[in-house]
Amino acid sequence: MTGDFRLPPVIGHRGAAAIAPENTLAGFATAARLGVAWVEIDARLTADGRCVVFHDETLERVAGLPARVDDVTLSVLSGLDAGLWFDSAFAGQRVPTLDAALVAIGGLGLGVNIELKRCRGGEARLVEEVAGAVSRSWPPRLSPPLISSFDGPLLARARDMVPRLPRALIIGRLAGGWRAAAARLACVAVHCRETQVTAARISRIKAAGYTAAAFVVDDPGRARELWDWGIDTVFTDSPGPVLAAWRAGSGAS
Repeated sequence: MTGDFRLPPVIGHRGAAAIAPENTLAGFATAARLGVAWVEIDARLTADGRCVVFHDETLERVAGLPARVDDVTLSVLSGLDAGLWFDSAFAGQRVPTLDAALVAIGGLGLGVNIELKRCRGGEARLVEEVAGAVSRSWPPRLSPPLISSFDGPLLARARDMVPRLPRALIIGRLAGGWRAAAARLACVAVHCRETQVTAARISRIKAAGYTAAAFVVDDPGRARELWDWGIDTVFTDSPGPVLAAWRAGSGAS
Protein backbone atom coordinates (compact mmCIF):
# COMPACT_ATOMS: atom_id res chain seq x y z
CA MET A 1 0.00 0.00 0.00
CA THR A 2 2.87 2.38 0.68
CA GLY A 3 4.49 1.85 -2.73
CA ASP A 4 7.46 4.19 -3.00
CA PHE A 5 6.30 6.24 0.00
CA ARG A 6 9.00 6.72 2.62
CA LEU A 7 9.36 8.73 5.79
CA PRO A 8 12.66 9.58 7.49
CA PRO A 9 13.49 7.87 10.80
CA VAL A 10 13.05 11.12 12.75
CA ILE A 11 10.44 13.87 12.27
CA GLY A 12 10.46 17.08 14.28
CA HIS A 13 7.14 17.33 16.14
CA ARG A 14 5.60 20.80 15.72
CA GLY A 15 9.03 21.83 14.51
CA ALA A 16 11.28 21.19 17.49
CA ALA A 17 8.82 21.78 20.30
CA ALA A 18 11.22 21.17 23.21
CA ILE A 19 13.79 23.59 21.81
CA ALA A 20 11.77 26.39 20.19
CA PRO A 21 8.13 27.54 20.27
CA GLU A 22 5.94 25.00 18.54
CA ASN A 23 4.47 25.57 15.08
CA THR A 24 6.45 28.79 14.49
CA LEU A 25 8.90 29.79 11.78
CA ALA A 26 11.64 29.85 14.42
CA GLY A 27 10.74 26.31 15.38
CA PHE A 28 11.01 25.07 11.80
CA ALA A 29 14.39 26.77 11.36
CA THR A 30 15.58 25.22 14.63
CA ALA A 31 14.50 21.76 13.48
CA ALA A 32 16.40 22.20 10.22
CA ARG A 33 19.50 23.34 12.10
CA LEU A 34 19.31 20.22 14.26
CA GLY A 35 19.32 18.06 11.14
CA VAL A 36 15.79 16.72 10.71
CA ALA A 37 14.59 15.98 7.18
CA TRP A 38 10.88 16.50 7.96
CA VAL A 39 8.72 18.42 10.41
CA GLU A 40 5.14 17.87 11.56
CA ILE A 41 2.74 20.82 11.82
CA ASP A 42 -0.93 21.32 12.75
CA ALA A 43 -3.55 22.99 10.57
CA ARG A 44 -6.82 24.52 11.76
CA LEU A 45 -9.21 27.32 10.73
CA THR A 46 -9.76 30.82 12.08
CA ALA A 47 -13.19 32.41 12.47
CA ASP A 48 -12.93 33.88 8.96
CA GLY A 49 -11.99 30.53 7.41
CA ARG A 50 -8.25 31.05 7.04
CA CYS A 51 -5.85 28.18 7.67
CA VAL A 52 -3.21 28.69 10.34
CA VAL A 53 -0.58 26.46 11.91
CA PHE A 54 -1.64 25.94 15.51
CA HIS A 55 -2.19 22.88 17.70
CA ASP A 56 -4.57 23.73 20.53
CA GLU A 57 -8.27 24.49 20.18
CA THR A 58 -7.76 27.60 22.31
CA LEU A 59 -5.13 30.36 22.38
CA GLU A 60 -4.71 30.31 26.15
CA ARG A 61 -1.53 28.25 26.54
CA VAL A 62 0.51 29.65 23.66
CA ALA A 63 -0.78 33.19 23.16
CA GLY A 64 -2.42 34.03 26.49
CA LEU A 65 -5.84 34.74 25.00
CA PRO A 66 -8.85 32.87 26.48
CA ALA A 67 -10.55 32.24 23.15
CA ARG A 68 -10.93 29.46 20.62
CA VAL A 69 -8.88 29.74 17.44
CA ASP A 70 -12.02 29.32 15.35
CA ASP A 71 -13.67 32.24 17.18
CA VAL A 72 -10.84 34.67 16.29
CA THR A 73 -10.15 36.25 12.90
CA LEU A 74 -6.78 36.02 11.20
CA SER A 75 -6.18 39.73 11.68
CA VAL A 76 -6.52 39.34 15.45
CA LEU A 77 -4.51 36.14 15.52
CA SER A 78 -1.65 37.62 13.51
CA GLY A 79 -1.14 40.28 16.18
CA LEU A 80 -0.57 37.79 18.99
CA ASP A 81 2.86 36.78 20.26
CA ALA A 82 3.36 33.03 19.92
CA GLY A 83 6.95 32.93 21.13
CA LEU A 84 7.15 34.85 24.39
CA TRP A 85 5.38 32.11 26.38
CA PHE A 86 8.24 29.76 25.51
CA ASP A 87 11.19 32.07 26.10
CA SER A 88 11.86 35.79 25.83
CA ALA A 89 14.44 35.01 23.13
CA PHE A 90 11.52 34.09 20.87
CA ALA A 91 9.39 37.15 21.57
CA GLY A 92 7.66 38.38 18.45
CA GLN A 93 7.09 35.02 16.81
CA ARG A 94 3.65 34.91 15.20
CA VAL A 95 1.11 32.20 14.49
CA PRO A 96 1.88 31.52 10.81
CA THR A 97 -0.64 30.95 8.10
CA LEU A 98 -0.27 27.59 6.44
CA ASP A 99 0.99 29.35 3.31
CA ALA A 100 3.74 31.11 5.28
CA ALA A 101 4.70 27.89 7.03
CA LEU A 102 4.94 25.95 3.77
CA VAL A 103 7.06 28.65 2.16
CA ALA A 104 9.43 28.58 5.14
CA ILE A 105 9.59 24.79 5.45
CA GLY A 106 10.00 24.29 1.71
CA GLY A 107 12.68 26.96 1.64
CA LEU A 108 14.58 24.98 4.27
CA GLY A 109 14.37 21.91 2.05
CA LEU A 110 12.37 19.92 4.60
CA GLY A 111 9.47 17.56 4.08
CA VAL A 112 6.26 18.20 5.98
CA ASN A 113 3.45 16.26 7.63
CA ILE A 114 0.32 18.42 7.96
CA GLU A 115 -2.02 17.19 10.67
CA LEU A 116 -5.63 18.26 10.11
CA LYS A 117 -7.19 19.23 13.43
CA ARG A 118 -10.85 18.48 14.11
CA CYS A 119 -13.10 21.44 13.35
CA ARG A 120 -16.75 22.24 14.02
CA GLY A 121 -18.50 21.92 10.68
CA GLY A 122 -15.58 23.28 8.70
CA GLU A 123 -14.16 20.02 7.38
CA ALA A 124 -14.61 20.84 3.70
CA ARG A 125 -13.25 24.35 4.12
CA LEU A 126 -10.19 23.11 6.01
CA VAL A 127 -9.31 20.60 3.30
CA GLU A 128 -9.90 23.24 0.61
CA GLU A 129 -7.62 25.67 2.43
CA VAL A 130 -4.89 23.06 2.89
CA ALA A 131 -5.11 22.00 -0.76
CA GLY A 132 -4.92 25.61 -1.89
CA ALA A 133 -1.92 26.38 0.30
CA VAL A 134 -0.05 23.32 -0.93
CA SER A 135 -0.80 24.27 -4.55
CA ARG A 136 0.32 27.88 -4.03
CA SER A 137 3.20 27.57 -1.60
CA TRP A 138 4.79 24.11 -1.65
CA PRO A 139 7.85 23.70 -3.92
CA PRO A 140 7.04 21.12 -6.62
CA ARG A 141 10.64 19.85 -6.47
CA LEU A 142 9.96 18.42 -2.99
CA SER A 143 7.90 15.37 -2.11
CA PRO A 144 4.24 16.25 -1.54
CA PRO A 145 3.15 16.88 2.04
CA LEU A 146 1.74 13.98 4.04
CA ILE A 147 -1.78 14.70 5.32
CA SER A 148 -2.67 13.07 8.64
CA SER A 149 -5.50 13.19 11.15
CA PHE A 150 -7.23 11.38 13.99
CA ASP A 151 -10.47 12.37 12.25
CA GLY A 152 -11.73 9.85 9.68
CA PRO A 153 -14.18 12.24 7.97
CA LEU A 154 -11.40 14.80 7.47
CA LEU A 155 -9.17 12.18 5.89
CA ALA A 156 -12.06 11.01 3.72
CA ARG A 157 -12.51 14.56 2.43
CA ALA A 158 -8.78 14.79 1.75
CA ARG A 159 -8.92 11.46 -0.08
CA ASP A 160 -11.74 12.73 -2.29
CA MET A 161 -10.64 16.34 -2.78
CA VAL A 162 -6.84 16.02 -3.06
CA PRO A 163 -6.12 12.34 -3.78
CA ARG A 164 -2.59 13.16 -4.94
CA LEU A 165 -1.54 13.96 -1.35
CA PRO A 166 -0.62 10.86 0.69
CA ARG A 167 -2.54 10.26 3.91
CA ALA A 168 -1.83 8.83 7.35
CA LEU A 169 -4.32 7.67 9.98
CA ILE A 170 -3.42 8.73 13.52
CA ILE A 171 -4.63 6.44 16.29
CA GLY A 172 -4.15 6.69 20.01
CA ARG A 173 -4.03 2.92 20.38
CA LEU A 174 -4.08 0.00 17.98
CA ALA A 175 -7.65 -1.15 18.61
CA GLY A 176 -9.92 -3.14 16.34
CA GLY A 177 -10.96 -1.43 13.14
CA TRP A 178 -7.76 0.45 12.37
CA ARG A 179 -6.93 -1.76 9.40
CA ALA A 180 -10.34 -1.28 7.76
CA ALA A 181 -10.22 2.47 8.40
CA ALA A 182 -6.74 2.85 6.92
CA ALA A 183 -7.78 0.87 3.85
CA ARG A 184 -11.03 2.80 3.40
CA LEU A 185 -9.15 6.10 3.62
CA ALA A 186 -6.43 4.87 1.23
CA CYS A 187 -3.70 5.69 3.73
CA VAL A 188 -0.01 5.00 3.30
CA ALA A 189 0.91 5.21 6.98
CA VAL A 190 -0.43 4.59 10.48
CA HIS A 191 0.77 6.81 13.34
CA CYS A 192 0.40 5.44 16.89
CA ARG A 193 0.86 6.89 20.33
CA GLU A 194 4.26 5.78 21.60
CA THR A 195 2.92 4.37 24.86
CA GLN A 196 0.73 1.94 22.91
CA VAL A 197 3.46 0.64 20.59
CA THR A 198 4.81 -2.90 20.89
CA ALA A 199 6.93 -4.99 18.55
CA ALA A 200 3.88 -7.11 17.69
CA ARG A 201 1.78 -4.07 16.83
CA ILE A 202 4.50 -2.66 14.60
CA SER A 203 4.66 -6.00 12.84
CA ARG A 204 0.90 -5.95 12.24
CA ILE A 205 0.99 -2.46 10.76
CA LYS A 206 3.87 -3.25 8.46
CA ALA A 207 2.46 -6.66 7.47
CA ALA A 208 -0.67 -4.82 6.34
CA GLY A 209 1.51 -2.70 4.04
CA TYR A 210 1.65 0.58 5.94
CA THR A 211 4.52 2.77 7.07
CA ALA A 212 4.58 2.67 10.90
CA ALA A 213 5.25 5.75 13.02
CA ALA A 214 5.16 6.56 16.73
CA PHE A 215 4.57 9.85 18.59
CA VAL A 216 5.97 11.54 20.67
CA VAL A 217 9.37 9.95 21.41
CA ASP A 218 11.90 12.13 23.25
CA ASP A 219 13.92 9.41 24.99
CA PRO A 220 16.76 8.28 22.67
CA GLY A 221 16.77 4.84 24.28
CA ARG A 222 13.08 4.34 23.61
CA ALA A 223 13.56 5.55 20.04
CA ARG A 224 16.34 3.01 19.57
CA GLU A 225 14.09 0.25 20.92
CA LEU A 226 11.31 1.20 18.51
CA TRP A 227 13.68 1.20 15.52
CA ASP A 228 14.98 -2.21 16.59
CA TRP A 229 11.37 -3.41 16.59
CA GLY A 230 10.94 -2.17 13.03
CA ILE A 231 9.26 1.23 13.40
CA ASP A 232 9.89 3.41 10.37
CA THR A 233 9.57 6.83 11.98
CA VAL A 234 9.44 8.54 15.35
CA PHE A 235 8.05 12.01 15.94
CA THR A 236 10.03 13.92 18.55
CA ASP A 237 10.05 17.28 20.32
CA SER A 238 13.81 16.84 20.87
CA PRO A 239 15.36 16.12 17.48
CA GLY A 240 18.99 16.56 18.53
CA PRO A 241 19.46 13.60 20.88
CA VAL A 242 17.02 11.38 18.98
CA LEU A 243 18.83 12.00 15.71
CA ALA A 244 22.12 11.29 17.46
CA ALA A 245 20.73 7.94 18.62
CA TRP A 246 19.70 7.06 15.07
CA ARG A 247 23.12 7.98 13.66
CA ALA A 248 24.88 6.00 16.36
CA GLY A 249 22.81 2.91 15.73
CA SER A 250 23.35 0.10 13.29
CA GLY A 251 20.70 1.52 10.95
CA ALA A 252 22.33 4.93 10.64
CA SER A 253 23.28 6.19 7.22
